This record gives sequence, C-alpha cells and structure tokens, in this order.
Amino acid sequence: MFEREPGPLELIDPALLRPLQPPPSFSAIVADGLAPSGGLDATLASRQDELVNDPTAGVDAVHAGTIDVASDIVTTEIATAPSSPAPALLATGDQSSQIRESMAPFLPPPETPIDAPFTDPPQPPDGVVTPREPSPKQPV
Repeated sequence: MFEREPGPLELIDPALLRPLQPPPSFSAIVADGLAPSGGLDATLASRQDELVNDPTAGVDAVHAGTIDVASDIVTTEIATAPSSPAPALLATGDQSSQIRESMAPFLPPPETPIDAPFTDPPQPPDGVVTPREPSPKQPV
C-alpha cells in the first residue's frame, strides 16, 4: 500500500521484549488481604445461613436497637420540654452580634482606612466581545 520512508528508526526485535503481565484482579488483592483472618469463613458462613433462613431477623434487630430507641428518646425529650424552643430560637436571631463580638479582637478597628486603589480592569483584547457594557463609575 504505502512504502516506508527511510529514517533513523530501527525495528525492535520482538524476542527482546518481555511478555506483558496482566494486572492483578481486585478479588485477588482482597483475598490476599483477608487471608490472615482465618476464622472469618466460619463467621461469614453462619451469617449467610441466618440471612438466607430469616432475612428480616437482622433488619428487625438493627431497627429495634437504633430507630426504636431513638424515637423513644426523642419523645421523652420533647415531653419534658416546658414549651417549644422555636420562639427562643427566633428571639436570638442569627446571633450576628455575638459572632461580630467574638471576631472583633481579630479585625482592624472600623475607622481603619482602606488603602486599596480602585482601578478599572484592563480592556479585553481586540475581537473579544463583552457580555454587557461596564456600569458607569459611582462616586465613592
């Protein structure tokens, strides 16, 4: 079809190349990591039997130990509250004054002048279209 161009490249002898090794599979990596745990097979087999014979038992036990307990605790806490905490939370607002007071030692005083020159940004290169005209300068 096409003739090869003469050049400085020489073909590599395929006998000199090592064969490509396939990367290890994920299951082999996991199996190597779990191999030292020995007794894990018996534990997994017993849990598998439990799940196959009665799949809802484990779910019911977890639900009873977490969600049921939590709902009882929440009900008990709400019952002991004299009233809803919503009005107190609304009365404190967003706590901006407390936040401002806690940050005051780290900020300069309000009368500190800002020594930053306000300059216009550079003009875009020729051919670039700006999405809108810049707004007129406002007096400072």
